[in-house]
Amino acid sequence: MASPFPSTKLAAVAVAAAAVLGACGAQNSYEAAEDSLRQWLAAVESGDEHACDLVTRAYHDELARENFVVGGDEITCQELVARMAALSGAEAMPPPDSDIEVPAWDPSGEALAEVTRSDNDEVEDFWMVYQDGAWRVDGDER
Repeated sequence: MASPFPSTKLAAVAVAAAAVLGACGAQNSYEAAEDSLRQWLAAVESGDEHACDLVTRAYHDELARENFVVGGDEITCQELVARMAALSGAEAMPPPDSDIEVPAWDPSGEALAEVTRSDNDEVEDFWMVYQDGAWRVDGDER
């Protein structure tokens, strides 16, 4: 029985599907979400302003409001990262060499990353979102 699709049309459909899947590969990757979180943790730890590229504006605002804003003054992302890098002890973010697993992921571009701290074995959850072509940290459950 002949195929309802001529082979050239089938090949074109296959190429288009591969292109679409290839374009969203990072969005569909546990590893990409994990790598982005690890990069953010390393940048925060070192006070590197690259951390600002790896966090959503909403999470930046939440961190600033909960930890550093007094009297409603706005704080820039670079200032926030510098202040977070200066923190030590229980308030600090997990070290970047901590174990990270992504047990929950949604194809729409959201993921939950569980970080087992290398310094005290506590588990912290971070929410990741795929936004503007990259995975970004969008919240935490500490």
